[in-house]
Amino acid sequence: MKPLHHFMPQSVLALYDTRQVDYGPSESLPHLSSQHIHLNMSTTRLTSDDWLTAGFDALQHGGENALAAEPLARQLGTTKGSFYWHFKDVPAFHAALITSWHGTAMGTVTAQLSGGGPADQRLRSFGAEVLSDPVEPRLRVWALSNADLADALHKVDIERLAYLTTLLRQLGLGNPDFARALLAALVGLPQVSPNDRAVQTATFDTLVDTVLALSQ
Repeated sequence: MKPLHHFMPQSVLALYDTRQVDYGPSESLPHLSSQHIHLNMSTTRLTSDDWLTAGFDALQHGGENALAAEPLARQLGTTKGSFYWHFKDVPAFHAALITSWHGTAMGTVTAQLSGGGPADQRLRSFGAEVLSDPVEPRLRVWALSNADLADALHKVDIERLAYLTTLLRQLGLGNPDFARALLAALVGLPQVSPNDRAVQTATFDTLVDTVLALSQ
């Protein structure tokens, strides 16, 4: 079935891309038959980024099953017409979410690589930043049934592992198993202590302390 915007004039569909619509007397719009619509000009039209932000929020709290047009439209106080204005269909929206998260995660690694400071402090900082993402645990569950997402996560994990390996080598620890252990902690701690970021970060720091003690 074709998306809604294939059947509607752009002038009509654009009306759906608002947060609030006040229906009342106004000038006649022939393409809406006898309907009379007055738009509140102070409203802000939704962008694709608005939908992606809502999608990540829905994913965090409801999992991948919450990533559908109708519940997201209710969350944003608009109609599904706005959704289909920006995305061809729900799979296209899912692909955009994956691309957005992948770009952000890769950007985090790049920013860390270009940063300065002692290697041990950078280890802790990197761990805290990865653990601060409330969406990633849900993404990893979703990846069990989504090959594209699994591939994106794998690419991010490869870059993270390379960065951890580099930092540990700077600290005199060349065994790659140490980097794998730290990465495994970053992946697993949100599952062991969900919704408790302080515990996750403290546990990761303890693991870093243990690993660094081996270099003394």
